[in-house]
Amino acid sequence: MLSYLKRFCVTAFVLCFITSSQIIALPLEVLDDPDFILPIDRDPIETVRSTAFTSESAANPYKSGDSVNFICAEMVFGSPTGGGSDCWGWVDSSGTEYAIYAGWNTIEFYNLATGTFAGSVPAPASTWHDIKTYQNYCYAVSEGNGTNAGLLIIDMKYLPDSVHFVDAIEISPSGDRTSHNLNIDTAQGYAYVEGTSTANQSIRILSLANPEAPTYINSFGPGGGLHDVFCHNDTLYLAEGWNPSISIWDMANKNSPALLTRWTIPNAGYVHNVWPTGDKRHVLTTEETGGKTIKLWNIEDFNNIQLMDEYLAPSNLAHNAHCVGDTAYISHYESGVIVLDLSDPNNIVQISQFDTYPASENSNFNGCWGVYPHTPNSRYYASNLEGQLYILDEFDVVLADTVIAMDAQSLPGDQVRIDIWAKFTLPINDFEIPFNWDGPYGITYDSVSTVGLMTEYFEVQQFTAFDAWNKRAAYLVRASNSDTSPPLLEGEGVIMSIYFTIPGGASGASHPITFTPVNGKESTFRTNCIDYTPDTLSGVITLGNPPCCIGIRGNIDGSLEIPPSITGIDIADLVALVAFMFQSGPGPVCAEEGDIDGSGGMTPIDIADMVALVAFMFQGGPEPATCP
Repeated sequence: MLSYLKRFCVTAFVLCFITSSQIIALPLEVLDDPDFILPIDRDPIETVRSTAFTSESAANPYKSGDSVNFICAEMVFGSPTGGGSDCWGWVDSSGTEYAIYAGWNTIEFYNLATGTFAGSVPAPASTWHDIKTYQNYCYAVSEGNGTNAGLLIIDMKYLPDSVHFVDAIEISPSGDRTSHNLNIDTAQGYAYVEGTSTANQSIRILSLANPEAPTYINSFGPGGGLHDVFCHNDTLYLAEGWNPSISIWDMANKNSPALLTRWTIPNAGYVHNVWPTGDKRHVLTTEETGGKTIKLWNIEDFNNIQLMDEYLAPSNLAHNAHCVGDTAYISHYESGVIVLDLSDPNNIVQISQFDTYPASENSNFNGCWGVYPHTPNSRYYASNLEGQLYILDEFDVVLADTVIAMDAQSLPGDQVRIDIWAKFTLPINDFEIPFNWDGPYGITYDSVSTVGLMTEYFEVQQFTAFDAWNKRAAYLVRASNSDTSPPLLEGEGVIMSIYFTIPGGASGASHPITFTPVNGKESTFRTNCIDYTPDTLSGVITLGNPPCCIGIRGNIDGSLEIPPSITGIDIADLVALVAFMFQSGPGPVCAEEGDIDGSGGMTPIDIADMVALVAFMFQGGPEPATCP
């Protein structure tokens, strides 16, 4: 009974220091607000604005220490309809992220947690569809007159299992069912549904108080045509097509919208799209006409609207613009996705580009039609007219990556293990490590192992070069693409162990283990998108009895040693110490490692050592004592 109580109390003592992260529940209308960014806990990484980089690059263009910006295509989905237009996104109450794509005649849903198709609803066949979400509902419109024409309402609350068709309703009392554009003021709960893109159309206002049965309130709009609308918190921005102008409206009174300002774009094309920056001091406009620039306007003074700067990518044809804070995301047809920095309104700077249509770079209606950047993370989506939906992630980091050959000590005639420790800035798919073992001891290669390491379950483990005569090789470890594969490498740890045999007559000061390139193969880390070269630090083998205790104490289970600046102590060491003290488990491989506080004496390992180890691991307590 006493033994049981001891085990119970020790377990409770340990567990009381292990806390879980809080789960933040947010209303869906907040998550749907394009101005809201969900706070995500991340390890701090130094970020910079750096030279733009496309995803297509030569091998190893970067090295540790470089400032790198790149876009990664995490997933690419192909619509079974072979065509498409708009894309949007939604996050459910559990935090699962879904991408929504308008195929030629379907509205399709993709689960980004699993990378799988999650369902679809038939839609009218059309070149143009527009999609928005509110609460757990998806709304879509098109200019088609086929199946489900009108304001299409889809219930997403049954995801990930399925999506449910609710209704397809008329957008005005006159029976209109076609629409070119849709926007939802998620802060106020109103949908603004445009008619077709022809002249003399109106914006229809519908209340979403009952999301499954929107109620028509009123219609309004300028004569002569309009095209695109954005509304947030009762302020509506309107791109007026061939008028050619931009207007801003106060929508507090839905039955009598108040015009706040209107300005004409000089020498304009078709005024297609308008989107405000995060602080609402500026708006970005596009004209969907060859050679017509994307324009940034200062709207702080409605009586004095100022053009600040302009931009155009090589295809010379921009489609839609979205802003998140002072960053703009452009669907730019044959130029793909363009990301712009608007932080200096007088100097628009391209941050990055992902070319979704590499076939050409002309002012044609091919390639990227839609972009959706309003996600709870660094992802954004891009949709192609040709039927592809891209899930993109952008990284803007300073690479800080290292590969170290750990020093080792052993006797002549014995086997010696060299541990390869690495630190990763980005999640790594695979790595390739060249190593050279030429030196005065004349050691021979035995084997490479990843057993018990962070790479143990990686699918591909093989030599890509092996030259026993010159004592050099290169070894590749690659993650599997299967659903059962472990997470990509992140953080730091031992990635491989190399075993050598020291000849019986070996002598000398030390024997180096280096990372000299082999047949052009240098140390390389690979992500989904780029390859780069880490810093390397060679190690040495010296003759003598291996030390029992290395660095700071605490390696109770005798697992692999790592650099002294890194503790290497984990929960397995605490479990081993508890088992030894209270469950008749084996003693520490090295008694000095178990003497956490360095007290020594007749009983060097006691309850004070366990208390010290728990305090260090879970309470921010002092490091264990250093080894002698």
